Amino acid sequence: MIIFFKSCPKCGGDVFSETDRFGRYRQCFQCGWVRDVAEPVRAAVPEPCKHDHRGAGVPNSDASLAAS
Repeated sequence: MIIFFKSCPKCGGDVFSETDRFGRYRQCFQCGWVRDVAEPVRAAVPEPCKHDHRGAGVPNSDASLAAS
């Protein structure tokens, strides 16, 4: 349990943070104010590309030298 002193937006009382089977929430000890706490959004990390792109779009320098 985490306690946030004097942080209730309704009465200025002390708020605690707790988790139950429905998720995380904050509630005021003095007036009973309750607010659900949104879960943080996790960014999707793209998988690395499996193709070899070295030299893509660049003419082969060996072939151009052999043609000369």
